[in-house]
Amino acid sequence: MPAVTLAAGDTCQRRILTNTIIDARPIAINADNGEFCADFGNNGVVNLKEGLGEAQDPKYQLTSAPTLAGTTAVVGGRVADNVQTDMPGGVLRGFDVITGKQR
Repeated sequence: MPAVTLAAGDTCQRRILTNTIIDARPIAINADNGEFCADFGNNGVVNLKEGLGEAQDPKYQLTSAPTLAGTTAVVGGRVADNVQTDMPGGVLRGFDVITGKQR
């Protein structure tokens, strides 16, 4: 399993990965001061609705906290049943724990 490496001056050496349930955003927070980790996604936040089509609140939601698999944060989501026929399916995705880039 590859080790996580951060630049010496990185301000987010210890981070907490969590997410928002209703609006589907994994976030990385500095464990020492509570600030967002700027190098994760877009200033600490990843928008999981990008690329899903029409999935406005609350049709697509995350169902649980991220699960770590090595250096990948794995998140799953659900779509609301019986809302409309063209809803995207529930998806399972993994993101780099440092950059927030989808793997």
